[in-house]
Amino acid sequence: MTPSLRRLVTLACCAAAAKKPPPKRVALVSFAAPWDYGPYAHQLRELAEHWLSTHHVVWIGLSGTVDRIQYGAPKISPLVGYRGAGMSKDPVKKVSKLNRIFEKEKIDFAITLCDLNNVGGDEAFVIPTIAWFPSHTGELDLASAHALRAYDAVAALSPSDARSIGRELPSKRVARIPHVVDGRKHVSTDDRALLRKKWNVPTDAFVPVMSFGNYASDDRKGVDVAALAYSDFCRSYQQPSYLYIRAVTINASIGHRMAASLPVESMFRAAGVPSGRYVVDTVERDYAESLEVVALADVLLHPSRSEGFGMLVLEAQHIGVPVITTRRGAMKDYTMHGVSVKPVQREWLNIGYVATPDVHGVAEALRGVANGTCCDANGEKQRAIDVVTNSMSRTSVGWAFDDLVDTISRRPLLPSVLRYGSTSCSVIQEQDHEWVVIADRQHVLDAHALSTAIEDLNSRDAPPLVVVKTLELFDKVASPFDADSLLNVRPVALARAGELKRAMEQAASFMDRAVDEAVRGLIKRASAQDILLDVVAARRWVDPINNPNWNARPAGL
Repeated sequence: MTPSLRRLVTLACCAAAAKKPPPKRVALVSFAAPWDYGPYAHQLRELAEHWLSTHHVVWIGLSGTVDRIQYGAPKISPLVGYRGAGMSKDPVKKVSKLNRIFEKEKIDFAITLCDLNNVGGDEAFVIPTIAWFPSHTGELDLASAHALRAYDAVAALSPSDARSIGRELPSKRVARIPHVVDGRKHVSTDDRALLRKKWNVPTDAFVPVMSFGNYASDDRKGVDVAALAYSDFCRSYQQPSYLYIRAVTINASIGHRMAASLPVESMFRAAGVPSGRYVVDTVERDYAESLEVVALADVLLHPSRSEGFGMLVLEAQHIGVPVITTRRGAMKDYTMHGVSVKPVQREWLNIGYVATPDVHGVAEALRGVANGTCCDANGEKQRAIDVVTNSMSRTSVGWAFDDLVDTISRRPLLPSVLRYGSTSCSVIQEQDHEWVVIADRQHVLDAHALSTAIEDLNSRDAPPLVVVKTLELFDKVASPFDADSLLNVRPVALARAGELKRAMEQAASFMDRAVDEAVRGLIKRASAQDILLDVVAARRWVDPINNPNWNARPAGL
């Protein structure tokens, strides 16, 4: 290489290096620790691996007690830091406490992966934060909806969940980002005969497999349905069959408020399943070994009452094993190779309303798979493999998060905020024609939604005050100004600065609640039709009804 050419190459490399953005500090937040068994820990380990080449990764365990970042945690790269949040005894995990940790550790953005029914959104997150949110019932519960107000965006795991969250929180940025599924990297159905010998499973039998973490007594996974359906199947199927049940007793669940395992052996015995036609395995195994049990199966039996994602359902299909599921939520969305059985009704569990699986329908599905009359007539097996490979790899999931983080990183500034009960408008810095926010002190204000709403109001002839009815759960807990509400919460309102100042001057005799009286006076000057604003403009974020390109499914799904 000539000196001049070497110089050009050096300059090009320097230019490329100069364009590379500096690494950021990203926090991965969960109740799970890096070394834990289970899908949440596994998913955050995958996300950590994606970002290690470009960012500094800090894992924050909500129940952990270590109050400084340490390195070298088991089962994860030594480059990933870990610290606890010290919330194990807190009945409500407050956003404000996490914010102080983010500030102390100089975190730039965060991803949380946990249930939100005991997360307290007492203030908005101080940095761009995404909830990778597992919705277990297909319907957003009130506690989770309130917690999500503190976030900049929601990453829903399935198309159904993205649509339902988008309807419940129309002002929130919602995207569909599934979990990472990589079963084919670890096992293959080509090794089925060898795997059956390894796991002492009859090589010539029809073998369904069930697999679940046995840590809750509410039977969300439908073990009772599986027992009754398999008993029905055994009475009519004359060939050998053998059900392998992985009812894993998860060590991490000890001390958990729901930790109460099901009597799986007793349930199958009581259902009348012959003792020689099933086995119950309770041993906690590593990820690759757990997938071996799926790969040896003829079908994955998974008649669950609800699933936030259904990781095992997708792992089985990625390996090439058909599945039997319940036609609801994520299971309905993601059953591509197999049978999704219509539920008979809905029932109540402690997490909300869930599906009631159909015992007869599950038994019929087992017969269909065993007799070879279903599942791969039109290339469903390969289509399922392709969908999972193309849209649920670590790279594709990581890139989806990169795009979402980039979208929310440019946070708009909020205008002045007046709180109900205030006596002064001295905080108002806006000119008379500009908008001011009025809200209760407990409201967590969404800067993205308010900015979009203000942009919409500025584009048309708006009244001096509007109530933004799609913010802060207006339809569920906020009240008219002359009535009590469920949580004594008043709606978020937007007022022209000049009009609000003049209204407050006229309300001088009510100085202990001047803002309240000023807002009430402005409301009386406008009709209800003018004053209630659905954040229509915010639907540029998410529009599951009117935008055909929103939340488009991957090809083949």
